[in-house]
Amino acid sequence: MQAAADIFFPSLCFSCESKLPDNRYLCIKCRNQIQFLNPPLCRLCSRPLKINRTGLCKKCSNKRCSYNRVIGITAYTPPMQTLIHLFKYKNCDYLINLFSSLITTYFLKTGFKAAGYDFITAVPMHPVKLKMRGYNQSMLLAHALANYFKKPLKNGIIYQTKLRASQTRLKKEERAKNTNEMFTAEGDLTAKRIIVVDDMFTTGATAQGCSRALREKGAEYILVITLSKA
Repeated sequence: MQAAADIFFPSLCFSCESKLPDNRYLCIKCRNQIQFLNPPLCRLCSRPLKINRTGLCKKCSNKRCSYNRVIGITAYTPPMQTLIHLFKYKNCDYLINLFSSLITTYFLKTGFKAAGYDFITAVPMHPVKLKMRGYNQSMLLAHALANYFKKPLKNGIIYQTKLRASQTRLKKEERAKNTNEMFTAEGDLTAKRIIVVDDMFTTGATAQGCSRALREKGAEYILVITLSKA
């Protein structure tokens, strides 16, 4: 039965649609095209640095952020563009299996440890969007990171209080305005060191909005980890 299924419904690469010999998501060629963002990186936007004197790129040298550091795991280039689109908008939540392996590969290679952080949380979705999509892709990624780092995963720390349109086509200034005062945090977070997980880092507006809300509740240090950096 399985042999017949393989003939009529072969496994295809999610990126180039070439036939696969097994149930992997990507062919070897497309998997090798994934660009990991290896250090040194700008600590505020995860842009690769040629020289790591200050830990900041030129664009971030005078930037003020509510978060302390961001780590982008991959570059938002093919095949990650296709995979993240499927993950977010086409109900391909099972791609978390592939992303979990990328997360493990990255942090084993870079040697980053999460010692000293109190818990992991995720960028929230508005309840209306969550009901429509059925899952929060950032929370799935946060779950994978919590398993890897052996850290508590907490939901309901940050809330999105306003329903916003997609940020995809907005300019940097419009993104910042769109996320201003959009997030709120709950509970006493005094002196807490928190990891916030998102799927994408583009302009940093979402990371800034969530971090601002956590700061207002007393958070001491905020690390943002994203699957991909545009």
